Amino acid sequence: MPIIHVRVSYNSEILKDWEGLPVEKETKIKDFFEDISILYLSSNWWETDFEVRFSPSKALVGKKISAQCIAWEAACQYGIYAHFYLISQETIESNRIPIINAFDILRASSNDLFVPEFNDSPRNALEKLRIDLSNWIKNNGGGWKGKEAAHNIGKKFVTDLASAL
Repeated sequence: MPIIHVRVSYNSEILKDWEGLPVEKETKIKDFFEDISILYLSSNWWETDFEVRFSPSKALVGKKISAQCIAWEAACQYGIYAHFYLISQETIESNRIPIINAFDILRASSNDLFVPEFNDSPRNALEKLRIDLSNWIKNNGGGWKGKEAAHNIGKKFVTDLASAL
């Protein structure tokens, strides 16, 4: 039966190190690790996710291999030294936090509705009517997509409407 040299670590701390564990030729890496964890590790680590890297020597970092691959085939191709890096649930949960990037913010703000802004202190009835029309559009769910459109198109529309009335 072939053997694989195995090292298991968590947060840069080596938990176990074996100079050769037997592996059947058709065993997947995931099943191989489950057998190891049940036989040699405490029960806290039995359901832990992991990343495994195979290399030709103990000193090298190695090539990351999928847990669905056959363990012996990975060892033949990349080396018989397997290093299992355990991943805690907190690390997994922190990686699932959605990241908001600048493009999402820009896209969201470009779809927001804006209304044109006028002076808060109107000098005459026409300026007061423009402010009232702008507020009416805003209060009734209207507006223009993007500040630039509200400033250019919206301002001209409200000004022309107020003049027409």
